[in-house]
Amino acid sequence: MFDDPRRLLWKANTNDGRKIVIKFTDHYSEKAHRLCSQNGRAPELLYINRIINGFFMVVMDYIDSKPLDNCDSLKLDDYEKIIKDVENAVELLHNNDIVFADLRASNILVYKEEGHFRGMLTDFDWAGEERKDRYPSFMNHEIIWPLGAEDRMVLRREHDKHWLNMLKKAYLYSDE
Repeated sequence: MFDDPRRLLWKANTNDGRKIVIKFTDHYSEKAHRLCSQNGRAPELLYINRIINGFFMVVMDYIDSKPLDNCDSLKLDDYEKIIKDVENAVELLHNNDIVFADLRASNILVYKEEGHFRGMLTDFDWAGEERKDRYPSFMNHEIIWPLGAEDRMVLRREHDKHWLNMLKKAYLYSDE
């Protein structure tokens, strides 16, 4: 969670005992986060404001979960539900001309709801308007990004679709 030098993240408790996450980042898509949150595909966004030196302070509900890339012993039908939840979130974003832009397993939270594993998105730092907003200038070049997903290039929904296909290959079709 601390691989990006521009981001700071803490877990905390409110005075009434509610668990929250507090994050500081220089870019954040409130629109994308709220859209997913209102549809159960992201933690509830409680507060966002631009503060000192242009950084955003983002406060959201803490979800008792693990990143998908730390869930290596689930059953196939669990992964199917999780990936379906992610697909639904991405479709919701795309229908609103938003690209998530960093749809890797580390940005998908897996949590349990009524005995079933579910998936939701987290980390809306790179999300933005398709073909308008751009990737940051500090992308990790050790990661094999989709074609066209490069430093300062425009966001395209094809990049999210690429990551969805990679997630399906990794979690649904790994035995083929």
